[in-house]
Amino acid sequence: WKYFYKRLGLKKYKNIQRIHLFEVPRFGGVVIFINIVILIFLIKNNDVQSLLGKITLAFFPAFLISLKEDIFYNVRAVLRFLSLFLASAIFLSFNFSILPSFNIPMLDVYSNSHLGFLIYCFSIVAVANGSNLIDGVNGLCSFVFLIIFSCIIFLSYSVQDISIMICASFFIFQILSFIIFNYPRGIIFLGDTGAYLLGFSASPLLF
Repeated sequence: WKYFYKRLGLKKYKNIQRIHLFEVPRFGGVVIFINIVILIFLIKNNDVQSLLGKITLAFFPAFLISLKEDIFYNVRAVLRFLSLFLASAIFLSFNFSILPSFNIPMLDVYSNSHLGFLIYCFSIVAVANGSNLIDGVNGLCSFVFLIIFSCIIFLSYSVQDISIMICASFFIFQILSFIIFNYPRGIIFLGDTGAYLLGFSASPLLF
């Protein structure tokens, strides 16, 4: 990585929250994204294929923007927000007619309306952006989502939703594989791509 870092002329990461001494590749999210694409072609479960396919297709705009940030550190926050909002809108457009209820009396009438659509978009963006906010210390974001996906498995088992169980189990496997190289010694980071991807992927599984 040091060789390619020098050859590509990439600038050093200089943010105030930096605690690592050396330049570390922030491509953990890229690896997870590629593995999702590979799983889509390998798995035989049509429901799992459909769900993961929708997630990867919808997330692709945010993937490109966050990858640029991970490499060059020069993407404005508003552009990252807009890419996440677009990704959320694309995913929800696949399931617009069956959006879940808010379970809030004053808002339930809007759950399947355009207002509800916008609220759910902002909700997904909030989860994805929140995952990036907690990222920064080795293992922090990954351990949090290890717990989140474990809870999703428990909930899906309770309602016998096998497709969700398979998807959540796949993400847990990816996170565990990542933790081996990230915690406690940071050989690779999730980066914005990884943090956004985990947050973005957890939200649709809860729908």
